[in-house]
Amino acid sequence: MASGRFFTIDDEQAGQRIDNFLLRKFKHLPRSRIYNLLRRGEVRVNRKRTKPVYKLSIGDEVRVPPLLAEPESSHPTVPERLAAKLRDAIFFESDQFLVVDKPPGLAVHGGSDSVLV
Repeated sequence: MASGRFFTIDDEQAGQRIDNFLLRKFKHLPRSRIYNLLRRGEVRVNRKRTKPVYKLSIGDEVRVPPLLAEPESSHPTVPERLAAKLRDAIFFESDQFLVVDKPPGLAVHGGSDSVLV
């Protein structure tokens, strides 16, 4: 049995392109991720691979991978070990300033696969 989440297209959704349907349904995902899933065939319409330009019809069954079923948390989690290390690295704290001796290798801005602090 195929795992994942299934959506049945109703009259309000019919006529939309599959890529636009997914972009509206999964607002937390970047556009590039949606197109990548479509290209790799991880999103299926009526159990078949589909192209981003496919227009949905009433009764179409759209299957998305299980990882898309739940939106990602809006707040990143920091492992307790790292949080403790950062708490120990605080030199000075006031209402206006925070002085931290940042551990080496810890990213301070978003990037690929980095922990944002």
